[in-house]
Amino acid sequence: MKLSIVWIVCMWIVFCGFIIYLSEASRKEEVYKLNCELLLGGWHPDVPKDYAKLCEEAKRTMRSER
Repeated sequence: MKLSIVWIVCMWIVFCGFIIYLSEASRKEEVYKLNCELLLGGWHPDVPKDYAKLCEEAKRTMRSER
């Protein structure tokens, strides 16, 4: 009886570990697709600062190419 309870607990731990592993493996990195024209005034609270800087640099290069 005691051995069967230990076996069930061990299998439950393995099962839970497997579920956690699969959920972490299926998680993907968030990919931002950002239209720089939507940044009115160059800033928006939902846009990370790094992307706002990239948009500003892109605007500068577009102006210098003209």
